[in-house]
Amino acid sequence: MTRIALVAVLATACWSSSNRGADPVEVERLRRELAASQQEVATLKGRLREASAKIAAIDELDARYRALEAAASARPPSAPPPSAPPRPSGPDAAKTYAIALGNWPQRGPADAKVTMVFVHDYACPYCEKSRATLDDLVKKYGKDLRIVYRPIIIRPKQSAPGALAACAASRQGKYGKLEPLLWDKGFQARNYDVDAIAPDGTTQRCWLAPAGCPVVLGFATEAGLDLGRFKADMPSCEVEVQDSMRELTAIGVASTPSFFINGRFMSGAQPIEQFSTLIDEEKLKAEERIRRGTPKARYYQEWVLARGEQPPAP
Repeated sequence: MTRIALVAVLATACWSSSNRGADPVEVERLRRELAASQQEVATLKGRLREASAKIAAIDELDARYRALEAAASARPPSAPPPSAPPRPSGPDAAKTYAIALGNWPQRGPADAKVTMVFVHDYACPYCEKSRATLDDLVKKYGKDLRIVYRPIIIRPKQSAPGALAACAASRQGKYGKLEPLLWDKGFQARNYDVDAIAPDGTTQRCWLAPAGCPVVLGFATEAGLDLGRFKADMPSCEVEVQDSMRELTAIGVASTPSFFINGRFMSGAQPIEQFSTLIDEEKLKAEERIRRGTPKARYYQEWVLARGEQPPAP
């Protein structure tokens, strides 16, 4: 029973009892109930007015929508916008690319029948995962395999100091001592250098600051490098790394790890069997060409660099 109905019943009861003499307390209680009910009626009327206004607004919106929908249906369909040209998915695995070796660190003999260029980023989990596979490949192929380490910076905030440090260590002939530290004490510990604060309060890359990059400087100290030369070489290595990146991106390299096996592209941290299939194929070709007269020491130069797909001119 609602409060209004209750008050009505009570009022009737009060009226009926008035003939017998009304109780003042009861009359006062009923008066308060009646006042509250009147207030409730006023509130409900207000809500009803609000609801009516909202219904009217919705009806108006619905009418406008239907009018626009009808107008749109009457117009001829517009031509779809031109689609963007498809982005290349990476280098063509069917081609041989003339991947320069430059002064990048090398592991294995210079006259190896198969040269693998390992394109990596020092903050790339799958690059780190590939290290064990590369070790296994070196054990399997011995002097027939050479690995060349070329950096590409995909994650600049984390990996740029490592790439420049690797270049600087290579100039001292100590890349092999620094490289494990960049992975084991840098990447695995997520221990990266950060930008330095310049005297004017702005930020600058740590290798351009007088103090250098403290994290990789610590690795260089542990690796036994000449620290003064190391700090001086890192800024000039930036140009070398950028040139390397321009060449790689020009042929479609956009992710790491990437591999070029005698110039033939392979992407990702593949199982050793995938590498062995391509290495065996290239090794057989090299052996046949060497047997026919190609000097072993010039095999990569003559069959990959001279005949391979050249990067587009900048």
